[in-house]
Amino acid sequence: MDNAERIVRSLDQHLDHEVPLIVYGRAAIALGFATAPDAVKRSLDIDAIIPASRVEDFQNDLKFWDAQEATNRELDKDGLYFTHLFEATQVFLRRDWEQHVVPLQRPPTRWLRLFRPGPIGVNSPALDSGRSSYRGAAASS
Repeated sequence: MDNAERIVRSLDQHLDHEVPLIVYGRAAIALGFATAPDAVKRSLDIDAIIPASRVEDFQNDLKFWDAQEATNRELDKDGLYFTHLFEATQVFLRRDWEQHVVPLQRPPTRWLRLFRPGPIGVNSPALDSGRSSYRGAAASS
C-alpha cells in the first residue's frame, strides 16, 4: 500500500459522513494511475483542492477537521500527513476545471468520494470515459 492510500484510508476511517475531495499533485497520480512511479507513491502527504462553491461547507464541517487531525496524529509516527487543502483560487486551474474532474476508484472508501483534476487541453473520448460529475457528488453531501 502506497503512502497516499494509507492517508486516504485513515481519513476515511475517522469520518462519519460523505465528503467529496479533489486530490491533486503526486497523491492524485499515485491513486489515479496503476503505473505511477515509485517516487510518487512515496510522497508523504496529500494535497486537495476545495472548489470556491464548497469553501464554506468545508469550513463549517467540524467533523471533517476532527477526522483530518485524527489522521495526522495516527500517521505522524510514519511522517505522513494531510494538511494541504487549498481553495481553488490558490491553485492554477483551467477556467472550467470542475466540469472535468475524474473519479478515483482506489482505494475503496466508505465516506470519501475522491476525484482528481482532469487532463488539461485534451479532448479524447478515451480520457472522458469514467468521468463523473463532481457537482452531483457535492450536492449529495
